[in-house]
Amino acid sequence: APAAVNAGSSVSLAFAATGATGAQVFNVSVFDPAGKDLRIYRKNFRTAGNNGTYTFQLPYNAAKGKWQICVTHVNTGMKKKISITVK
Repeated sequence: APAAVNAGSSVSLAFAATGATGAQVFNVSVFDPAGKDLRIYRKNFRTAGNNGTYTFQLPYNAAKGKWQICVTHVNTGMKKKISITVK
């Protein structure tokens, strides 16, 4: 994901479970700077391989600050959290 974006921009995430084979399931959750779980962006992905992508658009009035994105590899429970700054 990009380190910083403007409100109203699209955010593209690429994720992978290195070493995994076969179908995989990933869950993506997005949290605003106040820590609120924005369920409109929550999504489960079933992929044929070990990777996938997710693109979503932020609203033009998105709260400025650090947003958190958490990708969970459902098959193993492993999680990766990243931050993006909305300007």
